[in-house]
Amino acid sequence: MKTGQQVFSFRYRLKRYSGLGAVIVLAFMDGFGCSSAGPRAAARNDLGPQTAKASGTMAPAVAGRSSKRSTRTAVEPPRSGSAVAARSGTARHSWVPIFRQVPKTDLERARHAYSRGDLAEAGSILVRLVAPLSKGNAGASSTGVRSDDMLAAATLLGRLRLSQRRYKEAETLANAVLVRSPKNLRAHLLLARSLYLAHNLGRALRAAQAAVAAAPAAAAARRMLGECLIAYRQWAAAMASLKDAVRLDPSSAWSRVLLGDALWAKRRYNEAELAYRKAMHLSGDGLGWQAIAMDRLGTLLLMRHRKQEAAKVLTQCKKQFVGLGCPYTEASFLPPDPTRPERHETFVRPRHYEK
Repeated sequence: MKTGQQVFSFRYRLKRYSGLGAVIVLAFMDGFGCSSAGPRAAARNDLGPQTAKASGTMAPAVAGRSSKRSTRTAVEPPRSGSAVAARSGTARHSWVPIFRQVPKTDLERARHAYSRGDLAEAGSILVRLVAPLSKGNAGASSTGVRSDDMLAAATLLGRLRLSQRRYKEAETLANAVLVRSPKNLRAHLLLARSLYLAHNLGRALRAAQAAVAAAPAAAAARRMLGECLIAYRQWAAAMASLKDAVRLDPSSAWSRVLLGDALWAKRRYNEAELAYRKAMHLSGDGLGWQAIAMDRLGTLLLMRHRKQEAAKVLTQCKKQFVGLGCPYTEASFLPPDPTRPERHETFVRPRHYEK
């Protein structure tokens, strides 16, 4: 069995290496209480360096070594865990909790399953959490589920239903949350998105306006309103709402792509191109919107007879987004059908680029 001094010496040598293996071993040493130099060294540290030197406890450890080494060891003995905590404010490293993050509640487990793509497990947990929502306050209190957790679970389940294209269920969940919390922004956005995807544009527009009224400083609400206005071809109002969304969240590629679409519809091509080029370099909403921005840019350049620049954009898009690609730009490069010269491959069905 290693003594405290041997553990400290091993730890001191290990800290000289910066590899992942050394980091993991140090984390587990801290977790199992091996960060100190042992009980004997801790007792010496409690005495203090001068007292330890005077009492002679450091003499066996430095016997037969140079005077410089013995002086340094006697004056500065190995620190215990409590001494390190007193010096740095904590006895363990700040990255140790990374190895110990275990979901504790059902809502945390559902979020963890949803983030890793396990929709079946996340759905089963969320359905159980949301079940008291239809029973009222009595059902929530009898099951022991907190009201905030239940509302958060309902909105997350609604997002899951949207990914499954079950728009009516998502709308029902959003309405149930809004009955309990009328200013819940996520519920407003969930309701507007479910109605928009179900092609119920009138109610979607009213839901987006309610979301803006509930949270005027929310960029997502402004973006949802601008998207509904684009569907209604109200370009000026859509541009105003989307400019507010860009001002509130400058890192959003989604908002800039929609703003570019509205500018393109108003034939303000230079401003639309600038919006797309800025969105290409923003990853705030995921890589998908960066690929969409490049696709829009390539199509716009082709429409303006700038074929070489569009080809460069398409090449960059294929290299950067292999699984997404730029289907509209790629289709615009296809030769026309000789049997139907009047047909133009401008508006094609979106498809994924294949290697």
